[in-house]
Amino acid sequence: MKFDVRRQIFDNVLVEMAKDAGAELLEGHRITDVAVTNDVAEVTCKTDGGSRSFQAKVVLATGGPFDPAARTLRAREGLSSNWRPEELAVAVAHEYDVGETFVDEAYGKDRATVLALGFGGVYGYAWAFAKRAHINVGLGGYIRELKKTNVNELNGRFVAFLNEQGLFPKDMKAVRPKGAPIPLRGPLKKTVTDRLMLVGDSAGFVSPVAGDGIYYAMDAAEMAAEMVAGAIEKDDVTKKGLMPYHNMWRKAWGKDLEVMVGLADRIDANMEDLFRYCMNDAGFRDLVISLYMGTEHATKLDGKIKMRFAKNKLMDKMGRGR
Repeated sequence: MKFDVRRQIFDNVLVEMAKDAGAELLEGHRITDVAVTNDVAEVTCKTDGGSRSFQAKVVLATGGPFDPAARTLRAREGLSSNWRPEELAVAVAHEYDVGETFVDEAYGKDRATVLALGFGGVYGYAWAFAKRAHINVGLGGYIRELKKTNVNELNGRFVAFLNEQGLFPKDMKAVRPKGAPIPLRGPLKKTVTDRLMLVGDSAGFVSPVAGDGIYYAMDAAEMAAEMVAGAIEKDDVTKKGLMPYHNMWRKAWGKDLEVMVGLADRIDANMEDLFRYCMNDAGFRDLVISLYMGTEHATKLDGKIKMRFAKNKLMDKMGRGR
């Protein structure tokens, strides 16, 4: 039996592991600027008492889509200053403590996952991820879509839907969810410059289809740590010295993320057909589930999904022609 871990537990374990390895945790510090010179990278933070600056040989930007370090890299490498609104989505969620008995009865010992594509007519999806004794309930979609609706009201409607299906306790009310922006148009073309590297959401390492990025962030962080250690040992933290990191993540799953941009556009343009084909074609449904759950490389699914979609489209036309 396997359970998804709660983020607050997962994140705290990572913090404690970093501290055990020698990292210093600084709370109450908000990074406002990252400057790079030939000799050093300098990070400026705003604190309750004013401001502080830190110097380092290399800075890894892991602070999300609006990371100041990412902004510095973009400027140095001639990229756009930030993600455009049409490239961003928003995901909101809340974890409900419903008890292990309820989760066992409602979601089974194997912990079924609920995905509601296009819930409320919004391109995106709503979800319920069952854990040991909690349910992570949320929804996500492009900002261009969600700004047309009341997100809190939409979340309430989804909780009501789960309630009707016996997947949410009858005596529990919906809680206003919290969330954050997510870049969904694939990775940046450049993720390293002198003394600076991008990891996770700051680099666009997010599935354009499902909006998840933890796997890519964790894998990229391991690559970055390995590359930085080697670059420092060789005393070459220039863009050239850090470039092996960029090449490594591109080889591992960079093409997958790029392919998923096209698949996401196809889904966006054919949402109603997608629903119908998933309901009537078990093979097509399995492919779409694999894409959303990330159980197979998108590069391997791309052709299969397109061929199966085209086959269903042709059968549609033949059916209407009779």
